[in-house]
Amino acid sequence: MARLNLFCLLLCCVMISSTPVQAQLGKRHTNAVTAFVSEWMKAENVPGAAVAATVRGKVVYNKAFGLSDVENQLAAQTRSVFRLASVSKPITAVAVMQLVEQGKIDLDAPAEQYLPMFPKKQWSFTVRQLLGHQSGIRHYQGLEEEYSIGARRYKDLNEAITIFSNDSLRHRPGERYSYTTFGYSLLGAVIEAVSGLSFEEYIRTRICAPAGMTSTYMDRSTDIIPFRTRGYAVDTLGRLRNAVAIDPNYKFPGGGIVSTAGDMARFASAVMSGKLIRPETFALMTTMGTLADGTTTGYGLGWSLGTAAAPEAVLHKGMQQGTTTVLLLLPQKECAVVVLTNREQTGKIIETATEIARIAAAAQR
Repeated sequence: MARLNLFCLLLCCVMISSTPVQAQLGKRHTNAVTAFVSEWMKAENVPGAAVAATVRGKVVYNKAFGLSDVENQLAAQTRSVFRLASVSKPITAVAVMQLVEQGKIDLDAPAEQYLPMFPKKQWSFTVRQLLGHQSGIRHYQGLEEEYSIGARRYKDLNEAITIFSNDSLRHRPGERYSYTTFGYSLLGAVIEAVSGLSFEEYIRTRICAPAGMTSTYMDRSTDIIPFRTRGYAVDTLGRLRNAVAIDPNYKFPGGGIVSTAGDMARFASAVMSGKLIRPETFALMTTMGTLADGTTTGYGLGWSLGTAAAPEAVLHKGMQQGTTTVLLLLPQKECAVVVLTNREQTGKIIETATEIARIAAAAQR
């Protein structure tokens, strides 16, 4: 009964917390998206979410659902700020590619060329291999390590890199695809080294400002971030619980940015329109990665490529304590969808974004 009451409240919050949707989508398609998202949230026990869609550079749907704070019964709003988790990676990748365009980074140069403080490994790896998860840099060693390193503060990115800087590579670069958030920490350090700016300042001035993103921040637990959502998990009995508290300050480039759905829709539009990077650069980023033996990886440079329902999709999913997210682009249709939730391990989020994109694209025919 308690769960039923919660979802009755969530559905009411959809009506009171959402800002008006722009007219481009049309009433029928707007209602279809809203109903679809509401049913998905109920099925997956999602307390709060924000969804935005953009077509041909215009935000055609931007709505909040449910609760941003269950304990205090605060409705989610379109200005609610969610953890992006690994959806931070495309932001970092675009920043790297801006510097490639400027001739400050060579994709195929050894990354150590830009990171003299990083200990040499048994093999050299390139910036391209870092972007495509082929470098051999390790990922977290289970939840115990993630909780441990997420419980302390690091003064800067260089200190955070010491978490893994003395570890050997897990494999010869280019021989395997091995997903690594720590590899993106190194990319953040490369950005700092060649730009002369902190990672945070670079993202604020070179990504957020030109894209019109006004509510995107680094996820420090000590910072006061307006309209930050609370994060939740679900136990083995299906009951909502507060998520384990971690501070992602050790992984800003790979999983430590927070934002709104509207800001991320604007980011997607700025990428596809050429505002942040050239069209040929985006084409390079969305080219399928291959290993030394010719095997494809399913990943480009900062983006996953294709889903079962949408082989043409360019996307990234994120999941960490208190959040599950996805940013999905259909470049040929100039359409993008972002879905942000405040529940970890939310199921079918990619399928949900794909269906929303299908509806939004169909509405523009």
